[in-house]
Amino acid sequence: ISWAAYSIYLKFHPSALKTTSRMATNIFFGVLVLTPVTIWETMTIGAPPLTEKSIIAVLFLALIPALAAYLTYAKLQTLVTASLAGMTLYLAPIANSLLAWLLLDEAFQTYHWLGSILILSGLLLATNKKKKSQ
Repeated sequence: ISWAAYSIYLKFHPSALKTTSRMATNIFFGVLVLTPVTIWETMTIGAPPLTEKSIIAVLFLALIPALAAYLTYAKLQTLVTASLAGMTLYLAPIANSLLAWLLLDEAFQTYHWLGSILILSGLLLATNKKKKSQ
């Protein structure tokens, strides 16, 4: 809900900040909000193990889905309406399935195909402009 509100707000009140500056501001406030929760979790549950694999995983998640997706989405918001830009979020399960197949060697199952077809069909129906009857 907060992301939808943010997208709509930007449509009516465009930010004076450039995309990267806006992203840095979002990151700053995200860290600010999450720090107390992280401290509490570390004190009550313990810190997660710091291994080479966990460091690589965090770096990958920070650079690919977070940074690249946000910058792409932020640029898209300047080119199309907020509602159309928001529809790209439905592509995430397809992208995640493809990344799992490419990077983790996971099998692309029948339910991946069916889900992808349903998502793409839904996006096509939602974005297809109706022809006016004469």
